[in-house]
Amino acid sequence: MDEVSKLASHYEGDELITIAPEGTTRTFKVQKALLMSASNHFAKALSNFKEGHSRTLVLPRCDVETLELLLYWLTLRALPDPAKVADSMIDGSPDFAALVPSQELRYVRLWIFADSICVPE
Repeated sequence: MDEVSKLASHYEGDELITIAPEGTTRTFKVQKALLMSASNHFAKALSNFKEGHSRTLVLPRCDVETLELLLYWLTLRALPDPAKVADSMIDGSPDFAALVPSQELRYVRLWIFADSICVPE
C-alpha cells in the first residue's frame, strides 16, 4: 500500500507543467504528478532543478509526434492500435505501403525517447 499512498500523494495540490519538444513553439500542459510517476528523469527535473521552479520542461531530441505518442501512452498505458491508425491514414493516401514504415518509425522514435528519459516500461 505504500506505493499507492506515495503515488496518490503526488496528486495532492498537483500543478500543471508546460512541456515542449525542443525547437518548436507547441506546448502541452501536463499534470506534474503524471510526469513524476512516469520516470525518475522527470521526477528529478521537476523537484530540484530550474524546471521544477519554472514549471516548464523543454524536451531535447523529441519532436511533436513523439511527445503526442508519449502523452497518449502515459494517459492510457497503451499505444494506438496500428491497424486503426493505418485505416485512418489510408483515406486520401495513394501509397498504403509507405504508411506502414512511417507508423513503425513513430513507435521506434517513441521507444528511443522514452528510454532516454528512463521510462521503465
